[in-house]
Amino acid sequence: MKTLIFEGVGWADADTSKATDVTNCRIRTRLQNNSGRVIYLEMGCCHFENPKYAPAYAKNLNYATHIDHLFYCDSKWDDRRNFSRELQPLTNIHFEYNKENILKFVNEKLNCSFDDMIVYNNNEVRVHDTIEPLCSCAEGEYKNYQYKDIEININELNGIKPIYGKEWFAAYKISHNSLMQLPYMRKYFENQSKWGQIPKEDCKAYFRWDKNGIITDLELHAGVCMGVSAEDIKTIIDLIKKDNA
Repeated sequence: MKTLIFEGVGWADADTSKATDVTNCRIRTRLQNNSGRVIYLEMGCCHFENPKYAPAYAKNLNYATHIDHLFYCDSKWDDRRNFSRELQPLTNIHFEYNKENILKFVNEKLNCSFDDMIVYNNNEVRVHDTIEPLCSCAEGEYKNYQYKDIEININELNGIKPIYGKEWFAAYKISHNSLMQLPYMRKYFENQSKWGQIPKEDCKAYFRWDKNGIITDLELHAGVCMGVSAEDIKTIIDLIKKDNA
C-alpha cells in the first residue's frame, strides 16, 4: 500500500475542517511521483454560505478546493516559485474537497499511484522539517531520482552591453515587440490596452547568476515585474540578441 501523506496546516477544529473527511481545511505535502520527480503541493477549501457571492470556480461545489502552491521542488529554479510552468494549468482545476477527489487528482494529474491518503493534524509530520518527500510511489531509493536543472550561462550574452550591471547581476534592454512574442507578456499588454494604458518601450530583462555564471533568476520589467520560468531563458536571450543585432 502506498499512502499519500499530508500535513494539516489549517485549524483542525474549524468548521470547514470538520465538515469534510479531509479533517483539515488546509493541507500540504512533498511527494515523489512514479517518475521520481519531487513535487510540493498545498491546497485548501472554501465554503460560501450564500451561493450568490461564490466565485465562478466554486459554483455547484459545497467545499471547493483551491490549489495555492504546486511546483517541482527538485528543481532549484522552480523551488523559489509558487508554481512550476508545467504544473500551473492544474491550478485551474477545482473539485469537491474530499479524500477521494484529492487522491484522484494527485494520481491522475501528478503521475502518481497512491492507494489511500492520510492527514496528520498534530505535528506528527512537518513538510518544512525535511527536504525529502513525505511519501513516494516511485521505485527505488529517493537519491536515485535527481532531476537535472536547466542550466544556461550568462556568457550567452557576451558581446551585448547591459544597460547596467554589477557582480552577478545585469539588466538588458528588450523591445516591446520582442516581449509580445511571449504569450504571458502579450496577454498583459493587451489587457493594459483595454484600459487605455499604452505600453512603454522602456522594457528590461534582469538577470542574476551564480559564481559559475549559471543564470539563477530572470525577471521582465515592462510596467510590471514578471518572473520568468527557466524554460523561457533561452528564448528571451535570443530575443535580446536579435534586438541588439
